[in-house]
Amino acid sequence: MRTPLTLLLSCLLLGVLLPGTAHAARYPVGSAPALTDNFLYKTGRLETTNCRTTPPKAGNVTSVKRYLLSVGKCLDTTWSAQFAKTGKPFTPPRIQILTEPHSYCGKPWTGSLLSDYCPQDGTIVFLITEPILKKPSKLSAFIAISHEYGHHVQRLSGIQDAYTRLPRRNAKERYEQARRHDLQAECLGAAFTRSVWESLKRPRGDWNALRANTARGGDDYWETHEYGKGRSIVHWMDSGFAAASPGDCDTWSASASAVA
Repeated sequence: MRTPLTLLLSCLLLGVLLPGTAHAARYPVGSAPALTDNFLYKTGRLETTNCRTTPPKAGNVTSVKRYLLSVGKCLDTTWSAQFAKTGKPFTPPRIQILTEPHSYCGKPWTGSLLSDYCPQDGTIVFLITEPILKKPSKLSAFIAISHEYGHHVQRLSGIQDAYTRLPRRNAKERYEQARRHDLQAECLGAAFTRSVWESLKRPRGDWNALRANTARGGDDYWETHEYGKGRSIVHWMDSGFAAASPGDCDTWSASASAVA
């Protein structure tokens, strides 16, 4: 996801799906087992681990960089352990922390971009903006890195490739597939957050505040159709946070209303 800066600054019903079972694809996904019956869904709950981040100091760029990279190390620990359950290979992404915008992944930086993932080379890019530098410990920065890492997990599990191969007859289908793809990364990021939540020693109010701010954002706010309405994003965040399991992040089998 090209995480818009406005999302970080502003900081449905879904049928029950049993982990480990094959799910029927929803339109416009079609027959794509890598999306609806991926091995990742059968790996169970993420292990509860101690995420020892380096506390960031407001106004100190070096400190904020260290903090973000320490979050990345926690993500490496959690997701490498999850892939180890299956014997599948795991390679951590490269995390590039920027202090000023510049081109990446063969494309120019856009003014609203805060973070993104480049599937071509497996790199997460994150821009330290003035608001982030002012309040780097806000949960929004933690979630942004976790979300982009979710896209890396999609790449390693074959979901990314399967997504890019889906046929698209029109813009409507392309947008819905894009939402299913991005909402899954939201869910995976939230699942990781839950797995380390106790060690973060944050009040539950931090999570509730993030949910409230996210609900006011989404495609209506950004005037696009790629990421999902605020309520859909919150729905998948809740799904991941409740179970801390990739099996609860199968957006490809969900109803259209759950990925609107």
